Amino acid sequence: AHSADAETIRVAIGTQDTTINTATGGLLIRELKLLDKYLPHDGKYKDVTYDIQWKNFTSGAPITNEQIAGKLDFGVMADFPGSFNGLAHIKAGRKSLFITV
Repeated sequence: AHSADAETIRVAIGTQDTTINTATGGLLIRELKLLDKYLPHDGKYKDVTYDIQWKNFTSGAPITNEQIAGKLDFGVMADFPGSFNGLAHIKAGRKSLFITV
């Protein structure tokens, strides 16, 4: 049971399920339910419900567009589109953190 102070945190993730070099960053995490396992569920997060939203794309550019628009929190893409992602965020006056796996 959740308390009256319960909070829902959206975690929206754009993936490229059909691009093999991005499978470890999206497809496997989703299918193995690793976010469910490793997101915090104690301390200040004990009453939090996570709304994990997965959205599949065929290329990196639409993922970048959705991130800039605030519709995605994470984007999984290959290195080349990832470079453009960083530049697009800079042009939009926003930050993008590049994480490699």
